[in-house]
Parts: sequence; C-alpha cells; structure tokens
Amino acid sequence: MSSSRSGVARSPPPPVSSAPSTSTLSQLYAAYSAATPPGVAAVDAYLAYVLVTGVITFAYAAAVGTFPFNAFLGAFLSAVGSFVLGVGLRMQLSGGGGVPTVGGGQGQSPVRALADWLVCHLVLHLAVLNFVG
Repeated sequence: MSSSRSGVARSPPPPVSSAPSTSTLSQLYAAYSAATPPGVAAVDAYLAYVLVTGVITFAYAAAVGTFPFNAFLGAFLSAVGSFVLGVGLRMQLSGGGGVPTVGGGQGQSPVRALADWLVCHLVLHLAVLNFVG
C-alpha cells in the first residue's frame, strides 16, 4: 500500500470492467419487455435483422470486393432504406418521438401505418430491382 503526503494509506482503485454486468442487462431487458407492446417489439426485431444484414453486406464487400458494384449498391441501399422505413414505422406505432401529426389530430391508426410502410417498401424494392437490372 502506498501512502499519500498526509500519511493516510490508500487502497488501489477497484478494477474497472468494460463489460456490463448481467444484472444490468437483465434489468434493461425486463424494463424493455414491460414497457414495449408486442407489435413494436416485432418492429425492433426487424430493425435488428436489417441492421445486421447491412453490416454483413458491407463487410462482405470490404473483404471480397464490389465487382458487380450495382449489385452491392442495390443490396446495401435496400438495407439502409428498409432500416429507415422501419424506423418510421416504429415511430408511428409507438406514438412517441415527437412526430407531428397532420392537422394536429391523434395520428393515424396502426393499420394505416403498416399499409403506408408496405407501399413504401414496395416502391423501394422496385427502385432497387430497377437499379440492379
């Protein structure tokens, strides 16, 4: 033990762990499960899937190459566009996030939000298919 100038012995600081404890993660998951409706949780799972798909696509292109560049660009932009549309759907379904409503009303129904998302997804993927060729 080392001593400081005042003569008081100090103990070394506790080791700092870079990984969060499992109790913190379990508390976070429990709070998320309790506060999130099942439909929004399904959209969150979809967002995680699309994010992982985009990361894998980019990693593959970085490791192997982008020989058919339009195919890589189409796949990556499809993942990014799907993620953006999914975030918009999640914001509409959760009713939060400060999304302004047209006319100051209560917003739109979840069925309308899903229909808008499907139409936008169809347009996005038609554009991607047209880009790829």
